[in-house]
Amino acid sequence: MGPLVFTVTAGRTGTAWLAELLRRNGLPDALHEPLGVDDFGVRMPEIRTMRLFNERGMVPDVAAFWERKLATLPAGGPYAETNHTLAKCGLVEALAARRPGAPVCLVCLRRDRARLAASLLRRGDFANLTLIWQWYLDPACRRRIVPPEPLLMAHGPLVGGILWYVLEMEARQAYYALLYGDRFRFLFCELEELATPGGARRLLQALGLPAAQPVLPPRTNATRPAGPEPWRERLQAVVAALEVDPAAEARRFVESGSRLGEPASSR
Repeated sequence: MGPLVFTVTAGRTGTAWLAELLRRNGLPDALHEPLGVDDFGVRMPEIRTMRLFNERGMVPDVAAFWERKLATLPAGGPYAETNHTLAKCGLVEALAARRPGAPVCLVCLRRDRARLAASLLRRGDFANLTLIWQWYLDPACRRRIVPPEPLLMAHGPLVGGILWYVLEMEARQAYYALLYGDRFRFLFCELEELATPGGARRLLQALGLPAAQPVLPPRTNATRPAGPEPWRERLQAVVAALEVDPAAEARRFVESGSRLGEPASSR
C-alpha cells in the first residue's frame, strides 16, 4: 500500500514538472493529466463538470463523474496525479465521501504570485471563456471564496480575473485544509523551493519516497516570452500591493457556514 497523491493548486504552478519529479523518484507511473479522447468525462473533468460544481456544488452529475473517476484508481495505492483541474470540481469532497483505504496526500503547490500571474497573462487563456472553464475558474461563478468585484473594478476583467484566480486558489487550499486536515495530509510547497534539491528532498520524504539524492527534472511545459514584456514590472507592483488575505477569506467562508460542495437545496 502507498499514498494517493493529488494536488490542490492553480494552473501554471508546475504540476507537469511535479509529476515528472515523482516519476523520477519512486513513482514511475505518476500522471500529470489524462488527455486521451476517451478520458474526458471518465478520468478528466469536462467543462460541464467544472461549471456545475462551481455553480451548484456536488450535484448528481458531478458525483457521477467522481464515481467513474475514482473507480479507475488503485484502491490501495500508490498513485499520483498532479492534474490541477481535479480539486476545482470536487476532488477533496469525493475522496472524503469515498474514504479510500490508502492514505491521501494533497500537495498544495504555490508559485510566486507575480510570476504566476505573468504566465497566465502571457498565455492568453483568460481571454477565452472556453479555456477558462476547462482549465481555470471564472470569477463570475457562484461558488467562490474570494470576492472578485474589487479586483475586477481596479484592474479590469483580464488582469483582475487572473489576480482573482491566483488568490482564489490559495484560498481554496486553506479552505480544504481547514475542513479536511483531520482526514487527509496537506503538504504546502512553494515551486521555487521545490525546484531545489533541498525542497524536493523534503517533499519526497514527506511522501515516503526515496529522497537521499533527488533527481530533479528540467523545466516542463514552460511558457517563454516571445519578446519584451513592458507590462511585467507594472504587474509585479500590482501583485505586491494586493491586500487580500486568502487564508482569512477561507476562514470567514467556513465560519459563515458556506461550503463549496453543498448543493443549494442543502444550504
